[in-house]
Amino acid sequence: LVLIIMFNPSTGGQEKDESGQFDHFKADPTMNQILKAIDENTFGTDVTRVHIRNLFTYRCSKPNEFKKALEKEMTKLRDEGEEEATIKKTAYHSFGCPGEVPEEWKVKGDADDCKHVVVAWGDCGDKYFQETKTEVNNHCSSV
Repeated sequence: LVLIIMFNPSTGGQEKDESGQFDHFKADPTMNQILKAIDENTFGTDVTRVHIRNLFTYRCSKPNEFKKALEKEMTKLRDEGEEEATIKKTAYHSFGCPGEVPEEWKVKGDADDCKHVVVAWGDCGDKYFQETKTEVNNHCSSV
């Protein structure tokens, strides 16, 4: 079993084909890379399952879109009088992330049963997400 933790869901499978129908079987480039790695036995020949989790549920194809949406949400929270100390975590909740390693990933969960855990994100999200990404990395390294 391989657990792949990605940043957020992309828009793969949301494009329409020539007939105007959604092509739900068309994977995005990141998924294609993951599937290729599995096919090429990068994780060994005994891998029979892959679990994919996302740190955030906000769907977009470009990290900058997400960053702009988060900045907009944080500005809205400031304008509404939210305390500065809680703005980031509240904004994270708005996009489907608890702002820390999800509890189900910690307690005899996804990572514990996996032979390989891959944290699959690049330099996306800038300063807003680095702390949370580092926490997930550290947790997965300790499993």
